[in-house]
Amino acid sequence: MKRTVVASPGDVPVRLKASRPTPGAQCRLADLWPGARFRLLGTDIRGRVRKIVSGRVQVQVDGVRTMAINFETADGRQVAFSTDDSRLADWAPATLVEVEA
Repeated sequence: MKRTVVASPGDVPVRLKASRPTPGAQCRLADLWPGARFRLLGTDIRGRVRKIVSGRVQVQVDGVRTMAINFETADGRQVAFSTDDSRLADWAPATLVEVEA
């Protein structure tokens, strides 16, 4: 006899992942979980996944860099100021990264 299981209308489908990537593994940002640490492949840029939303992954980048900007105005004055890179950024879910411990 064949058994058929029918879901009730209140059931919500659950997306199951086979397993979490292990440290040192290369994967897409979308395969990670909030709080996971990573290194962008081919660079020294490191960060942590903040949240995963459809079409984007919000990451917190480690090591904020300060940039000094100098330029000359049309009337010949020198203007100088500094700025910091944003620590939070939205990245594409398909970005390849290496999982860190």
